[in-house]
Amino acid sequence: WKALLDSSKAAYLSDFPNAKPIVEFVPNFVNCLEISPLFEYEKNGSKYLYCGFDLEQERAEVRQLKYSIYKYLEIN
Repeated sequence: WKALLDSSKAAYLSDFPNAKPIVEFVPNFVNCLEISPLFEYEKNGSKYLYCGFDLEQERAEVRQLKYSIYKYLEIN
């Protein structure tokens, strides 16, 4: 999972006031900004899912993450 996280593109949650993070990086004393590579948010009555992970890779952890995202979308 480390390689998947290392290559992800996270967004600042402060840019999305209604953001509900699914995966969130833990802030520390060097970087105390809330950022997330996977979250959902609402805008103008519609729900969106932001995914900053590279889901095109053919690796086991990517297949599992895609499966989990699809299941999450089915439930919500």
